[in-house]
Amino acid sequence: MRNDDTLLTKLQEEGKPIEIGCLSSLLKGNHFKSANFAVDTIDESQIDAAINAAREANLYVQQQYQVMLDKIEEEKSAPVRVVPPFTWY
Repeated sequence: MRNDDTLLTKLQEEGKPIEIGCLSSLLKGNHFKSANFAVDTIDESQIDAAINAAREANLYVQQQYQVMLDKIEEEKSAPVRVVPPFTWY
């Protein structure tokens, strides 16, 4: 996976408008500096499509985080096995 700064530099060197699919991928990969640059290069006629792509990418990222949180919660709620002799302090 590329560093966000490296990716941003590469996108700036190309100097072309960024496609909507690329914006979505940048957001899904948590490359926010590059995504901000991509938003600035999008054509005005594609603003609505960019907003929809950002919403879909946001939903995807939220789902991935929810999976991680569910795993943590599952591990926290696992029963603790205690074996004698018990020592109380």
